[in-house]
Amino acid sequence: MDLFSASAFWFGFSQGFVIGPISLFAIREGLNPKRGFWFQLQVILGATLVDVAYIMLAIYGVAGFIDNNLVQLVMWALAAYLLLTMGVNTYHERTSKMSFEHLHRHKTQFLRTDFFRAILMNLVNPVAVVFAVLVFGSMYGDYAELLSPFGFAMNVTAGGLLTALLIALLTLAVRHVFHQWMLQKMLKAGSLMLVGYGLWFLWKAAEHVPELSVSLINFLNP
Repeated sequence: MDLFSASAFWFGFSQGFVIGPISLFAIREGLNPKRGFWFQLQVILGATLVDVAYIMLAIYGVAGFIDNNLVQLVMWALAAYLLLTMGVNTYHERTSKMSFEHLHRHKTQFLRTDFFRAILMNLVNPVAVVFAVLVFGSMYGDYAELLSPFGFAMNVTAGGLLTALLIALLTLAVRHVFHQWMLQKMLKAGSLMLVGYGLWFLWKAAEHVPELSVSLINFLNP
């Protein structure tokens, strides 16, 4: 089997330009004077790791668990909580320069790193699961004779990773072009967009409550 497919790579590259909650969070970290390019890179790498796992699961059919109403409710609700909490907290965050002590603490406490937060966010992100199942899972049929499941996942994620790196470099350039007050406005706008995503995820979670209630009633009263 081949190791590279231009069409799979370019599909991953093109879909990387879609701005979702993870990419928005990455851009916001890149613009933040307290963080910057390397923190944005942490978000990209953490999210990419989860993307590879979900694509592999989708190809092998394991990710079909998303059809379960309880699983969907939990994932939408957890994602909503993370996005709302992050959006509200970062909106009131001071944009002063980060001290060396804070930087050292951030590096030594893994659970507080952007890498871990990106993994957690993408892990409970139902959009990532649905996209992997409906798009990548069904797409692999066209590449089954050319690429192994892992090779397909690597081609698609490599394209998306290249896009994310280009956006990170663009963010770095924007950070050095705009004045401090403009960056603060952009950061606040990014925080509000995270809150908006969180509210939408919360609405999607609420949509599963009636269906789950009916299933529970049917289970208790067979």
